[in-house]
Amino acid sequence: MKSVSSGCVTFRTAASRRTRSEVDYTLSFCNLNVDAPWDLPTLLEEQDGTYRAKRFAAGYYITDHFGSPAYLVTRGTHYWIFGTEFEPIFWPYVVKLLLTLYSMKQGMLHLKAGGHCC
Repeated sequence: MKSVSSGCVTFRTAASRRTRSEVDYTLSFCNLNVDAPWDLPTLLEEQDGTYRAKRFAAGYYITDHFGSPAYLVTRGTHYWIFGTEFEPIFWPYVVKLLLTLYSMKQGMLHLKAGGHCC
């Protein structure tokens, strides 16, 4: 059963069946229009100092994916993305990043590829 609270989606049934264990990565998508009135100067101060974080803040996510500014904050394996448009970030960046990190950890080969639907 899915429940929605202040822009956040939780899956209580699935979560209650899981045993307590460590997760490899945590993703938090924070909608700047819904979740809270985030302070822009603080986001700019807390965002990663990486090339990718600076490009997100300029509204350039990756390759040909552009949109409104987003702010990437990483602490260990917890990724926060503050923004208003997540679709152009999720598949082109987040999914491919996690697949690459997983394959590196497992000693596997991961080929990044894009798909196109007619």
